[in-house]
Amino acid sequence: MTVLIMKKTFIMIAIAALQLIAMPAVASAQQAGLPNYVKVLGLKDGIKYTIGAYTDDYNISYNYCTYELDLAGHLVSYSEAETVESAYTWTASFDSEGLPTHVETVFVDYWSDPDANGNPPVTTTQYVVKREKNGSKLKIVIEEFNEGVQAIITRDDKGRIIEVENLTKGEVCRYRYPDGGNVPYDLNGKLAFPQVDMFAGDHVDFPTAISISDNSTTFTHGSWQFEVFFKIGENMLKPSAVREGWKQRTITVPGQNSDIVALFEAFHNAWPTHEGSRIMHQANPEQYIEDEFYEDGSVIDRKNGYVESAWYENEDGGEDNEDEEIGMVSACVWKRNNGHKLFAVTFDCLKKNFICFYDFDPAKRTLTPEDSPIKKEHLSNPGQDPDWYTLPHEGKTLQVVESTSDDGVATIYYDFDGQNLKFSRRE
Repeated sequence: MTVLIMKKTFIMIAIAALQLIAMPAVASAQQAGLPNYVKVLGLKDGIKYTIGAYTDDYNISYNYCTYELDLAGHLVSYSEAETVESAYTWTASFDSEGLPTHVETVFVDYWSDPDANGNPPVTTTQYVVKREKNGSKLKIVIEEFNEGVQAIITRDDKGRIIEVENLTKGEVCRYRYPDGGNVPYDLNGKLAFPQVDMFAGDHVDFPTAISISDNSTTFTHGSWQFEVFFKIGENMLKPSAVREGWKQRTITVPGQNSDIVALFEAFHNAWPTHEGSRIMHQANPEQYIEDEFYEDGSVIDRKNGYVESAWYENEDGGEDNEDEEIGMVSACVWKRNNGHKLFAVTFDCLKKNFICFYDFDPAKRTLTPEDSPIKKEHLSNPGQDPDWYTLPHEGKTLQVVESTSDDGVATIYYDFDGQNLKFSRRE
């Protein structure tokens, strides 16, 4: 029982240490040799992951291993931590070429007197990686770390690592790339991490070709136990980024469902925002993490084809608030006579509201950006944008609310005619 408690305690220490010493995520789509581990593990693209693993089989390992993946699915750091005494952690960080840049160790001295706050002394040491290049081979040397580390790395003409010879341990690891891809496997067909082999790190038997749940979770695979951590807040877009880019992207809707939740989920995965995450958490709390919101939560009405996020908890409005990036999002769907659907999403922010329109093609299962039916000539004051858009929770009429030149408010109505929204009247 004591060992299990210490394991769990050290897991949190290891994660905290990793967050302190990890390098900034390096997106390097131009590097053909860098594998995308997110895809091969079945995780969602565009999210930073930290995957921790340890085994109950102490004949294999006494360490807790942590892999940090950036937004592009590249390995940016690897660490090992003792699971018995929970006192020592080492972390290697990697650059945009997949090569180690430095190693940092953290030693927690539980056997010395604590400080004034009751905490044990902590010693952090950083080791520089030296590189010696010779043609297609690159030798890395860390003279003082773990009594010295030396490894020779060989790449192919595509920049992929095909061999790591660990001179310190006298081990040679070779890799193959099935179907000409850039994800390495060892000669036994297991997912490989050449960077880990440079340090003779533990070989975690990662499950492949399965979908790992994106929320913080624990599961087992063979003798290994895994914990997956991620922070979706670090990967959220501001509404302004959606406003500037939504017309340039056609979205694929996976699966067979095409109700309002399925369409909004596809939109949210393409354009993730804090506002949208509140809707998705309420629709599927096991897959999407919880965000800050009021107790009444978001609205999900599958029958009427309408969803609406709760307001951001810290939203306080007012002219002095300069943050236009907080608010709420709503979406609805109309069934078209040709079997398609008209899908609309509107962001209600403090300063800049906007609306997106898509045509959903059930045969291709795509959401294609569509021109807005809201025309300047329909507005009372065409020189400025409307104040907000109200999608129909019930019925089929869209309302556009604008300020008038005499400090009044006007509402423009668009009725759905079975195929498109048509200007109806102004009040």
